[in-house]
Amino acid sequence: MKLIFSRTRRMSKLATAVAMASAMVIGANSVSADEFPDRPLTMVVPAGTGGTNDRAARLISRYLAEELGQPIQVVNRPGGGNMLGHVYFHQQPADGYTLMRTTGFPYITVNQLVQGANFEIEDFQPVNLSDIGTSIIATSNDSRFSSIEELIAEIRENPGTVSIGVQPTSTDMINLAIFLEALGVNRDDVRVVTYDSGGPVRNGIIGGQFDVGAIGDQGMQARRDEFRTLMVFSEEPSQVWDAPHVLEVAESEGIEYPRVVSGHIQGYFVHTELMEAYPERYAKIVEAFQRVSENPEAIADHEGQDLGIDWVGPDASRELMLRQHEVINDPELLELVRPN
Repeated sequence: MKLIFSRTRRMSKLATAVAMASAMVIGANSVSADEFPDRPLTMVVPAGTGGTNDRAARLISRYLAEELGQPIQVVNRPGGGNMLGHVYFHQQPADGYTLMRTTGFPYITVNQLVQGANFEIEDFQPVNLSDIGTSIIATSNDSRFSSIEELIAEIRENPGTVSIGVQPTSTDMINLAIFLEALGVNRDDVRVVTYDSGGPVRNGIIGGQFDVGAIGDQGMQARRDEFRTLMVFSEEPSQVWDAPHVLEVAESEGIEYPRVVSGHIQGYFVHTELMEAYPERYAKIVEAFQRVSENPEAIADHEGQDLGIDWVGPDASRELMLRQHEVINDPELLELVRPN
């Protein structure tokens, strides 16, 4: 009840802030839209270089710089399941000069509910959540595993021999943990190799640095000939990947499967406080992102790198983020990804 009451108060404040932004009310500490920005901006990426968030941030920053008339520096702050970067962003002034590209779900949720972060999900306002992925289990083309059934048999018959690459506290880790528990397998019976971003996991899968990897399919489609997909964490057959979905596997194994968690939801954020403190700046940032998302050249560049750029907008993005937050706001489920 406390969580619901807290959210009600915050959503009331948010509604007020949105109205102020729409009315373009200028507070005493605001500047005119024409003057903002008058210096370079920063785009925080709470992950290492080479991953989807890093590549997307660097690509879109070029186009945003043209729209806003100022350069944008991308700053990587990896660590702690994206928590270090989220904390860093949260601590910056809510003046519009610090943006963020991150995996809003599940990292912000897990940071808050599992890792004890000093922020709440309502503190982050999505501008556009343009990448929604699906978790998969994949392996190298030279792998000893050619099917998910072979992988399951090896885990059960030879505990401790299978290594799995994954990002800790990620959606992929959540789905992997649910899958292993449904199989009746203790996580100590597999060797989990963790990385701070998706890039190393992708490269590790393709290079055979571990037996299999649990990874979001964003960034994988462009390299689909370089690895083998064993299973897709979806409720329906995949239109993209030639592999069984997890509910098919559960049925063939004769096990109950509790839930399939949505894949990573990635995109761009500002501080929620910005909407009230500097409504004109917030409006200008949103307009810049929308124009870039509708720019044919930017669209072609993003599609060429297997990156999403579809315009979802702040309202629908926030609704999606909060809905998924509630999906995994379950103590038993969150315990599956609690850091040891």
